[in-house]
Amino acid sequence: MAALLSRKKAVRKLDLSVRQPYIAVIEQANASLGSALRAAETASQADCVGIYLEPEPYQRRNLDGGILEMLRQLARRSDLRENARTLKATVVDEEDRTEEIDLLRDELISVKKILRQHGRTRVLLGDDAYAQIMDAHTERLGTC
Repeated sequence: MAALLSRKKAVRKLDLSVRQPYIAVIEQANASLGSALRAAETASQADCVGIYLEPEPYQRRNLDGGILEMLRQLARRSDLRENARTLKATVVDEEDRTEEIDLLRDELISVKKILRQHGRTRVLLGDDAYAQIMDAHTERLGTC
């Protein structure tokens, strides 16, 4: 996941919820966001706190660059999955295309359309299937 984030230039939306002890880790990665989570925890005494960040709809603005850096740091941590309940982000690549990713998923899933041999059959075109698999691999990992 860290490799995927290294090829992104910005974060458009963030949905984050963590267990109370993990707020300290968030504070180290991004002091402002950690403070917001700490304030929510103090105000509610909840065991799990979260935050949702997004710019005004249809404005095509990105969140502060510190959010992407925080995600890169968190993605490298081995304790992320057991302490975060939700960690989803809409990220922007160099061509300004957006993609929603779930940083807690073990697998990255890609959806591609594969041509069929005939319109009324389920038999796929082998060459097209292979090309789509390679395309998905290139998009996700940056290598063939």
